[in-house]
Amino acid sequence: MKRLLLSYKDGHNGSEDSRWSNNVVMQISKILKSIKLPTEIHRAVRGIDCLTHWKASECASFLHCIGIIVLKHFIKKDQFQNFANLFCAVTICSSSYYIRFLPVAQTLFEDFIANYYLFYNSITSNIHNLVHIVDEVSRFGPLPTISSYPFENHLFQVKKLVRSGKLPLNQIINRITEKYSFKSIIDEPAEFPIFKYPMKFDHSQYGYVGLTNNFMLATKFPDRWFLTKDKRIAAMQYANTNGIYGSEVNEIENLFEYPLSSPCINVFKAPSRYELLEPRMYGFDKVLCKLVVIVVLDETSFIPLLHTLPATEQQ
Repeated sequence: MKRLLLSYKDGHNGSEDSRWSNNVVMQISKILKSIKLPTEIHRAVRGIDCLTHWKASECASFLHCIGIIVLKHFIKKDQFQNFANLFCAVTICSSSYYIRFLPVAQTLFEDFIANYYLFYNSITSNIHNLVHIVDEVSRFGPLPTISSYPFENHLFQVKKLVRSGKLPLNQIINRITEKYSFKSIIDEPAEFPIFKYPMKFDHSQYGYVGLTNNFMLATKFPDRWFLTKDKRIAAMQYANTNGIYGSEVNEIENLFEYPLSSPCINVFKAPSRYELLEPRMYGFDKVLCKLVVIVVLDETSFIPLLHTLPATEQQ
């Protein structure tokens, strides 16, 4: 993702006519800084002017949620369609919910690589390796479950256990063993749903509901949107023990039709002047996933937060 963005920003193979102007860079940076991501995404995306300092999580947020909305306004149509190949393929490979689309993802990766060569006249090993992703996902599971980033994130905690340069592995093992031997309180598994923040005028209504360990909805704008199993988009007003009281978007449209119809991967947009219908109750079993809402140039788009999707389409 960073390689692609640097190509858009600085020009393809040094071509001055294809690079983003300073005005475009400032415009995109302003848009990125205005986007509010859900609580589950812990790092906000900085502007393109800071691109060389982006962390991997920022690149991931741009690839999974933001890029498909922002880039269509700033790159050529054929380049955007090629990026759409990558977006759809990675989305399919990032959740077991889309497992039946893996053959489609393989075709999309191959098309992306072929067009990448046409645009940039070269193929690096990282780009070529995309052709093997579907095989790896088929063997070992979706991309998030075989990623090394969780360990990289935890590595800082491991490094703090080392006090000197002598026998560092022994020190780590001893400290971890001590930690668990002195742990007197056993964490009981939480029972979901979990409710927090009772409403001021009715304590049976809550402003927060946790559906799983990493799936919550709240009344704040970035955290309130969810998709139902019958493909309806709603905004949470409050929750209680019966379900989620939400207002449905009156009309939704497909965000794109190429390389596949966006509803296939639960991606939608709302008209520029959409309305919310009268609130109604949605049972917890009717909720499919949480949505990331991206507002760019008066266009409101909804992208699924991939880790909140169920393991299979039957769930």
